[in-house]
Amino acid sequence: MVEVDNFVTDRFASLRWVPQTGSTNADLLNGALAAPDQPEVLFTDEQTAGRGRHQRSWTMRAGGGIMVSFYVPWRDASTAHGVNTALAVAVADAIRATTGVQVGLKWPNDVVIQHGADYMRKLAGILAELVTDGNEVLGVIAGLGLNVSWPSDEDIASAPEDLGGAIALDDVAGESVHRERLAASIVSHFDDELSRLAGGEVAGLRARYEQLCSTVGCEVRIQGIHESFEGRAVGVDESGALLVDVAGVRRSVIAGDVVHVRNAGT
Repeated sequence: MVEVDNFVTDRFASLRWVPQTGSTNADLLNGALAAPDQPEVLFTDEQTAGRGRHQRSWTMRAGGGIMVSFYVPWRDASTAHGVNTALAVAVADAIRATTGVQVGLKWPNDVVIQHGADYMRKLAGILAELVTDGNEVLGVIAGLGLNVSWPSDEDIASAPEDLGGAIALDDVAGESVHRERLAASIVSHFDDELSRLAGGEVAGLRARYEQLCSTVGCEVRIQGIHESFEGRAVGVDESGALLVDVAGVRRSVIAGDVVHVRNAGT
């Protein structure tokens, strides 16, 4: 069990770290409905039923990363998407501050590192879910899975097959990364970003996200449920949607898989 007393901030006074659970996002849901105004943070060393976007599984070896979910009370539905943005920016800034590794973001919810001229490797994913009571928004549960250490050579054979394209932070840093120190930095940076968001600095948060976002300025292929198209990502709007220029027509992408087209000249 990890000692979390040093992780506590003014906002996040309730933090737990458990050896194993099914899903940290799911675990926080009942507590959020019972105490909707109480922020909560749950770390685990191992998830057995972790989820990514579109109900994809999220697998990580025990103790190999940072798996954490935050419950953030947030009654303003118009800015609730900003909680996800705030966490993405906080994770990128915490990694940079703690390890010096210059990571970026891939819309909508991945933390990435450039690997070669036209290929990115995934370090982390974020999944945010609204907590509601009928039509009323109570808050946001934002979960993070961050690869810190990779399986050793002898463990590679038993590693999940869907890790292609992913990478671990200690491989990028070239040395072992102190997991608890990085986790504490993420909590602190996230608290700071939420304070800015609550103070009305929505435009500033969006600008910081765009600065870190590898998708902006890149030729992309959008793979949606009903259609696919290509264009150039030119920004992110106030709702968090990706803005894509398609032959001179600007389209707003709320959801969909984004593929960065290689050799785009960016």
